[in-house]
Amino acid sequence: MRHPGRRFDAIESQAAAWLVRRDGGMSVVEKAEFDRWCAADPRHAAAVNEIAAVWSAFDRRAASGQIESLRAEL
Repeated sequence: MRHPGRRFDAIESQAAAWLVRRDGGMSVVEKAEFDRWCAADPRHAAAVNEIAAVWSAFDRRAASGQIESLRAEL
């Protein structure tokens, strides 16, 4: 995600999948699995944080009506 045009790697893809599950609501067991996955490798937590930050930026722009300017920037 640090380089424009670069594709997600396996860790980033897994992180995105975890975030989708988290945003949809996780059971206690799933939350524990997520926490273990994040703790297993520092790259896991870093990918989760990075993707969550990007999604948050999109959410803020969408909520403020700035989504079209974001599309133009991209």
